[in-house]
This record gives sequence, C-alpha cells and structure tokens, in this order.
Amino acid sequence: MKPDEAIPLNLYEVVRWGNESDDPVTGGPNGPDTCFLVRAESVEAAAQLVDRELARMPSEFVQPFASLVHLLGTERASESTPRVLRGPYVQSAYGHGWRSWNRDERDGPWIEHIPVQHITERMKALLKSGAIVRLISGAQWANLARAMLTLPAKGPLGRVKYVVRDEPAPEFFAVDWQLLAESRATTNIIEWVEIDGIGAMAEITGALQANQIAFTTTSDDRVMVRGYARGPT
Repeated sequence: MKPDEAIPLNLYEVVRWGNESDDPVTGGPNGPDTCFLVRAESVEAAAQLVDRELARMPSEFVQPFASLVHLLGTERASESTPRVLRGPYVQSAYGHGWRSWNRDERDGPWIEHIPVQHITERMKALLKSGAIVRLISGAQWANLARAMLTLPAKGPLGRVKYVVRDEPAPEFFAVDWQLLAESRATTNIIEWVEIDGIGAMAEITGALQANQIAFTTTSDDRVMVRGYARGPT
C-alpha cells in the first residue's frame, strides 16, 4: 500500500444508554448517554470494540454493553486500524437524522431503525426489487390509518412490522398514521400493525369495529391487526 493511499472505514457513534452515576436526575439508564467515537468496518465491529471498553468500566446502574450505533460517515485516512477514537463522553444520543441500529440484548441482532420520512422510499424500493412476501392489499392499512386518525392526538402510538424475502430479521418502524393513510400503493408488504392501547382500549377497538377491521388484543393492552398471507409472489 502506498503511504498516502486512503483507506475507507466508517465512523460510528456507539452508545450505551445512560451513565454510571447514582444521581437521581442525571445518572443511571435514563440520564445522558455514554458515547464513543469509533472507526470500524461495520456496525458489529464497532460495537465489539466498545463492548470491550465497557467491560472494564463499572456497570452498577446501567447495562454493560452498547445498545445503539449511529453511522456518522466514512473516513479516508492512511491509518487502517479500527479503534475507539474518542470516549467515553457523556451526552444525550439524539441521532441527528443519522442511520442507526439498536439491540435489546448483548448478543441480540442489530436492527436498523428506519426514520418515518424514509418509509415510503424504502417500501417502493422493495416493491420494485420484487423481494416481497405476498401480502393482502395495502388498502386495508389505509383504512386502518383513517380509523386511527379519528381518535384524539392524531391517533395512538403504534409500530409496523414488514417482511421481505432474503432479509431474515424483521424491520420495525413507528407508525405515522397520516403517511399510512396516504400510502395505499406502497403498504402491501406490512405483516402486522401493533397499536398501544393503554388508556384507550375502548376507543381504539371501537374505531376498528366501526370500520370492520379484524383485530386481536393482548394481555398487556396492545391491539394487533394482521394482514398477510405467506406464499409465492
């Protein structure tokens, strides 16, 4: 390799939720987050580097592993060694619109979070590629969204799961009911919609029944609306 040859590696911000402080306001898992700036080739590699650092740090009040990774960009430098460039530093990990991945457990899969503004573009790309599982008409979801928009505060909190061929990990994103109501042509890869019914179960189920939408409820006050049939495309 030539001395001045640039080697592209990614720059990541790797985050452990909260910080190791017993302060009732600014410490613990709900306080500002423990962050690291990392040069690495992948999300997994960046998290492994940070997990090694966290293993040497106290973890009485927080989890001893990284839970969030932001992709900041690509670095072109003569040094090719993946490493922690900065940290730990403590600040709130807002994300600022960066691509991000999260996991719930130390050995859990990294799941990319797709911001609401990118949902339609992502779905259109998947539909064009043909990498979809055969699902029922997306018109059902537009109907569901319109029913939820009749409720206060632009509808309850919810999330969507969709399934695509050759992508074993399901992807999730928060529901924007207005977007869903207007995106009939691009919503037929949704497997199910999960609605948070806490404090509003009667209103939610009433709206669904009024619009003849089939649903099930769970013991922890969630409402599930399914809409797919597996099979060849």
